[in-house]
Amino acid sequence: MNIQLRELCERDPEIISNAFKQQGWEKPLDLYVRYSEEQKRGERVSIVAEVDGDFAGYVNVLWDSYYPSFRERRIPEINDFNVLMKYRRLGIGSKLMDKAEEIIKERSDFAGIGVGLFTDYGNAQILYAKRGYIPDGRGIHNGQEYLEYGDVVAINDDLTLYLTKKLNKREICIKNIIEEQAEQFWRIRLESLRVSPEAFGTSYEDSVGIPISEVVKMIKNEHDEYILGAFTEDDQIVGIAGFKKGRGMKFTHKGMVWGVYVTPDYRGKGIGKSLMEEILNRGKESEELKQINLSVITVNRFAVELYKRLGFESYGIEKNALEYMGEAYDEEHMTYFYK
Repeated sequence: MNIQLRELCERDPEIISNAFKQQGWEKPLDLYVRYSEEQKRGERVSIVAEVDGDFAGYVNVLWDSYYPSFRERRIPEINDFNVLMKYRRLGIGSKLMDKAEEIIKERSDFAGIGVGLFTDYGNAQILYAKRGYIPDGRGIHNGQEYLEYGDVVAINDDLTLYLTKKLNKREICIKNIIEEQAEQFWRIRLESLRVSPEAFGTSYEDSVGIPISEVVKMIKNEHDEYILGAFTEDDQIVGIAGFKKGRGMKFTHKGMVWGVYVTPDYRGKGIGKSLMEEILNRGKESEELKQINLSVITVNRFAVELYKRLGFESYGIEKNALEYMGEAYDEEHMTYFYK
C-alpha cells in the first residue's frame, strides 16, 4: 500500500464529492471547488491523501479561522479533516495531521482544531488528545457564540469544543525514511553496528559490504513496515528505528521493533523515546495489531528502563543470546500490549 500526500488540484472536487457520496455522506461539489479557489488565493491549504492512486482523505489548514478566538490570536485552524471509512486505521489520519502541523509550523507556534461533542466524534476526540491538543478554555461554541450556564441547546454538529496545541519547534522531526535517503540511512545503520556492536544481532562485518542497491530494497514505506528517522532541520538522520508487522494469518496480531539507535552527539534529547512513541501511536490505528515485541541486551539498562516507562513488559531473559569478540550477552525480550 502506497500512501501519498499532495495539495488539492482542479480535478479533485468531483472525485472527492463522489467518494463520500458512495459511503452515504453528502459532501457537495461546490464545497471543494470553494476550497480550490481559496487555496489559489492563499487563504487555505488543502492536502489530499491517496492510497495506490485512489482518493482516501483530506485535511485543510485555514490561515484565518472562522472561530473568533483563533482569528483574534492568529492561530491557524486545522479544518474539515476527513478520511474515507474504508481507509481508516491505516495511519492516513496521522499522516494528514502531521502534514497539516508541518505546514502551520512555518507561520505559527500554535495549531488549533475544533471537535464535535457527541459520540460520532469520539475517535477524533481521542486522536486529538493523544496528539497533545487541549481545550482553549473558552467553553463550547455553537458557531455563533459561546454557550452560557443554563443555556438549553440541541446536540448537533454545530456544537464545537476548540482545542489548541503548541507546536514543538525542536530541531528534530520524526518521519519515514524513503528510498532516496538510502545512503544516509545506511551510514547511520553501519555506525550503529560499529559503535554498539553488542546491541544488534547483525554485525558490522557482515553488513559493510552490502551494496546500496540492496539497501534500497530494505526500505519500506508501508503502514505495516517502515523505518523511522529522526531528522535535524537540515534533514540529517541522527536516529533510526524499524518496525515490521507479522506476516501470515497467525502472526498479523503482532509487530517487531528493530534497529533502534541514536547517534552519540544527539543522545539525552529524548530522540529514542520519540521514535518509540511514534511507532506505538501508529500501532493504535491498526485493528489487527495487539502487541509489539522487541529485544534488548540486559546490560543496556537505559534502554530497558525506557521501554518499561513506555509500557513494555518483560517476558523472559535469553542467556547468551548474542556473542561478540568472545563475550556473551543476555537479551531481555519485551512486549507492549494494546489494551
